[in-house]
Amino acid sequence: MPPLEPPEFSEIDTWFVAQELKQTALGQRFHEGYRLGEAGCIFQLGTTYWLVSIDPRLYRFHRVEEVSGAVTPIPELDHLKGSVLQRVETPKGERMILLEFKGQTPLRELQVSLLILELMGKYSNVILINSERKIEWSLKRVTPAMSRVRPVEPGRFYTPPPRKRWSLMDPERFPAPEDLRKHFPFVPPDEPDPVRWLQTYLKKAQSNPKPVVVVQENRRFVLPAPVEHVEVLRSFSTYSEAVAFAYQPSPEEETEPPSIPPGIQKEWERVQAYEKYRFLAEEVMRRLEELVSTGILKTEWQGEPILVELGPQETPEDLARRYAREAARLERGYRKLQKLLQQRQTREPSGVSAPSSGPAKDMPLQPRYWTFTSPSGFKVLVGKNARGNDEITFRLASRDDLFFHVKDAPGAHVILKTGKAEPKEEDLLFAAKKALEHSAKASDGKGVVSYTRVRYLRKPKGAPPGLVLLLREETLNVRL
Repeated sequence: MPPLEPPEFSEIDTWFVAQELKQTALGQRFHEGYRLGEAGCIFQLGTTYWLVSIDPRLYRFHRVEEVSGAVTPIPELDHLKGSVLQRVETPKGERMILLEFKGQTPLRELQVSLLILELMGKYSNVILINSERKIEWSLKRVTPAMSRVRPVEPGRFYTPPPRKRWSLMDPERFPAPEDLRKHFPFVPPDEPDPVRWLQTYLKKAQSNPKPVVVVQENRRFVLPAPVEHVEVLRSFSTYSEAVAFAYQPSPEEETEPPSIPPGIQKEWERVQAYEKYRFLAEEVMRRLEELVSTGILKTEWQGEPILVELGPQETPEDLARRYAREAARLERGYRKLQKLLQQRQTREPSGVSAPSSGPAKDMPLQPRYWTFTSPSGFKVLVGKNARGNDEITFRLASRDDLFFHVKDAPGAHVILKTGKAEPKEEDLLFAAKKALEHSAKASDGKGVVSYTRVRYLRKPKGAPPGLVLLLREETLNVRL
């Protein structure tokens, strides 16, 4: 079976992610902007992280809980630090999101900046303009030689992109009925009025979103709510989670579940519920007014309906704190049990766990990374996923070990365990090739790999798994 194609980020996706941004980050401060490869960046707003990709095939915007890649700060956004997100707007029916920030200059004067996300296929871009509508920075620079109509360079006045001829989020620009199914292929085949059906469907989804991912003609699609005649691949509690899943062809956490001894299987499942309670704490605070007026909340976690009720003389804030405490308690148990299982593991140089000769209780947990041996005998660790990347980089590596990561693209963290010895050039190339092999540039057969001592790595406070900041780096040109 061929791999599933990623979806195209539509004006429907744009609207629903923008609503999520309003609910979770409006009123929060801009902390940092990071560049992620050539076509991506990550913004930290309060305690949340948001990814923008302008890759022509993978363009999108959503909140992230995990990051696969090394990042570098964007110095042109430093003056945004401390500014408050005051407004989130989606121009009617367009694949654009406008983020207005208000802050102060060093002279304590009011500073208004507009961060514009243009999510339009090969024309996608992220642009920062000031109150005079002059461009201060863009993720992709467009020179006059590249576009005489709409160059994008610092110092030029910002020109909005032309409007789409049609839009699924603007009734005034709906496609003709005979063309509607080409743009939204989920209208029931026997529906006599597809335009009216879509309007009704979107109105219901806007009032009660239940995002799902479906598959049609070998492509994943994100829908804001289930469609009766379309089989659901997976349901999600937030639109960002659905988008993130749709753009990941085979999440490692699902394809390689850990092997758990039967004696602790129930306990393992119980402590993993910490994510559910963390979600409930956030959901209570997000829908505070609704809970105050009705005393109950109906929500959903990974397809499981949940009814949230206030206890006697309990305030919504008390309930949120109770959920947060339970999440913290379960997470401590999860980390403790995870560490215990990992201590039982035996790893071979090939990265495959050795079979257990003892009873079932000694079965090892599958590691989140592979283990290899370099030509000179150094151990080389390669992360399988974002959490595996964090594990090898911030738990298993020492300050003098070497860190490798493909430059300007998502990929695995690679650690060359040197033990303070000086590796040979062939060892460096071996580790660099592993970084390229396990990256988005592997199919190119060649690429540039960054490397540095682990002591020169930093992980921003509260950053999602997999995100790492390089303070200094060297590079190697690698061919597979």
